[in-house]
Amino acid sequence: MPLLLRVTIDPGLARFHLRNERWLDLPRILATVAPQDLAPIVSLAAWRALPSASRGLILRTFAFLFFWKRTSRESVVQALRQTFEAGIPASDLDLWDLILDVCWTVHPHEMMGHIRRQMSPAVCRGLGMSRADVENINMLPMDRVVADARAGAAGPIRGWEDFAEIALEGGSAREREGTINEVKPSHAAPKTGRNDPCPCGSGRKFKKCCGAK
Repeated sequence: MPLLLRVTIDPGLARFHLRNERWLDLPRILATVAPQDLAPIVSLAAWRALPSASRGLILRTFAFLFFWKRTSRESVVQALRQTFEAGIPASDLDLWDLILDVCWTVHPHEMMGHIRRQMSPAVCRGLGMSRADVENINMLPMDRVVADARAGAAGPIRGWEDFAEIALEGGSAREREGTINEVKPSHAAPKTGRNDPCPCGSGRKFKKCCGAK
């Protein structure tokens, strides 16, 4: 646990994990080994000097703990509030992507004021979404949003076999990205973007819902 916290608060390592969160699962690992007393993680979330990438990883850790019913929704909302109050650079799209994803999983109601003030047109363009998308998700019933998020969340890591599975999924993700970068069809049909709301109506982003399948 102390080693994981050291990795989390190191600016360079935290940025690496944040940018590669699709095939590295540090928040899930941290949530798995977190003690019953979550004081160290709570203290990090409240530390104003915490690097922005580290703040994103801690926030995602809180989300996993909420999925597994080890902490309350209010604790995730508090960590989100502390993140917005600390300031989110408009250029940090990796962090914005993670923060909004956590908002969608617990329902963004309490965060809408922060999102409206801080989510600039440049952030919307970078993430491929609009203010209307955010408002639409906010209109969904909270119980439905939370239930869908919990149903789609990965569970705690059970042992070395789970680590091996994460590594295999990471390798597949890198191979898929390489293929996508190499093959560029000249006339591609319109499709849902990774950060667009899922067409199935779940309220989650496409990459976290049907796109993940």
